[in-house]
Amino acid sequence: MAIEIAVYPNDCDAFGHVNQAVYHVFFERARWQVLAEGPGMDVFTREGVWPAVRHAVIDHHAGVWPGDVLRFDMSVIHRGRTSFTTRQLATRARDGQLVAALEAVFVCINDDEQPVPVPDSVLRAFGADGV
Repeated sequence: MAIEIAVYPNDCDAFGHVNQAVYHVFFERARWQVLAEGPGMDVFTREGVWPAVRHAVIDHHAGVWPGDVLRFDMSVIHRGRTSFTTRQLATRARDGQLVAALEAVFVCINDDEQPVPVPDSVLRAFGADGV
């Protein structure tokens, strides 16, 4: 599922473009929107797990300015026993240019913050096919 987010002037730094800190916000907002439009936000409470970000890396490819609309696509690229890795791509809607890519490792934890096996429903919520 693709999510679009508009870039507003207050998303930009003193140089007038989106900086690295805002990309983390955009990628997280896109993940939450995927959940809201898909299985619902309660997928985690139903399973008794929470996916906590363990590691995140963003590669920046092109500038983004106020008025741009970004399209975010997400997929699961790896599954472990208690963790999974997602890839999110952000492209400019006006020209299809890749502007940033995020790879994030999530560890599923329980209420005691202990790692637990990744439920299939959580993987599906994050875009895994054929789980």
